[in-house]
Amino acid sequence: MMSTSASMKSRLAGLLLALLCLPVAAADRSEYTVRPNLDPVPASLDGILVELRQTVHPQITVFNLTNDPLLILDNEGEPFLSIGPQDVKANYARPAFHLSRYADDQPLPNNAHGPARWHPMNEAPTWGWFDTRLRVPEAAGSSSAGPVGRWSIPVQLGNTRAALTGDFVHTPAPDGLYEVIIDKQSLDMEAVTVHPMAGPRPGLFIHNRGNDKFTVDGLNGEKFLRFLPSKAIVNSASRTWKQAAPVDTVVPYRAPDDKPERWTIISTAGGFGWADPRVQPSSGKPGGQVEKTVATWRIPVNTNQGVRYIEGRTLWRP
Repeated sequence: MMSTSASMKSRLAGLLLALLCLPVAAADRSEYTVRPNLDPVPASLDGILVELRQTVHPQITVFNLTNDPLLILDNEGEPFLSIGPQDVKANYARPAFHLSRYADDQPLPNNAHGPARWHPMNEAPTWGWFDTRLRVPEAAGSSSAGPVGRWSIPVQLGNTRAALTGDFVHTPAPDGLYEVIIDKQSLDMEAVTVHPMAGPRPGLFIHNRGNDKFTVDGLNGEKFLRFLPSKAIVNSASRTWKQAAPVDTVVPYRAPDDKPERWTIISTAGGFGWADPRVQPSSGKPGGQVEKTVATWRIPVNTNQGVRYIEGRTLWRP
């Protein structure tokens, strides 16, 4: 296994990242009362970057910066994903792989068993999936704050066995939810759709299903997100990314210094969702017991036809 220094991690983390991010149009309160937390990654997995994201269900993303493949094992100890060192492969003969592709349960294919059948999934050493072991246990409906259980995903890096682990933490249910309303969008691209993302940090999700190219401007007019066919790239030197990036993101904000633009692939899934600071409530706190508008916003998008806008409101609904 390659020992990866902190500086090398920072440099290599800017190569490629595929985030399989789904839009969330509405959410039940219970989805936000118990969530998985991530323990520190074991020292034996030096060079493996891990991120948890909350969409419809918790999603885990792994970025392998080592020279060895990282095998993700199912509950029987069999590998269903191989991440890195150059690409990602999936074992179609393991039910765990098929279950990991969707946020909710779906019927298994008839041939989801038998001898291993490995197929390429990504040309970069990174993958995001909905691991069923991250789903909140049914017994976690406690009313007291704090840990209510543990989760573990066994892995193998080269010849080294380890696990990605964490706990489920209960937090008091909120008194309401933020809802994003898109009032108008004039992108004029048939293969591009814009969706709201609800939750504690509301945001937007853009899905580019065609060959369109366009750029979302940031808070200060800087280039923030660029959507290309089948991928999205982020300017990690954008101050908008500094506010929008998930906690412990594998593409951290880097001060502009002598480079006002530092472009990094953030999605190879054809779309990307982010907690845009313009969509967040202006007060930064829930709005009490009265339904009200907590933010109005207008986000510019540069297209081949000129500047277009996504406009809307963020509501607090108790």
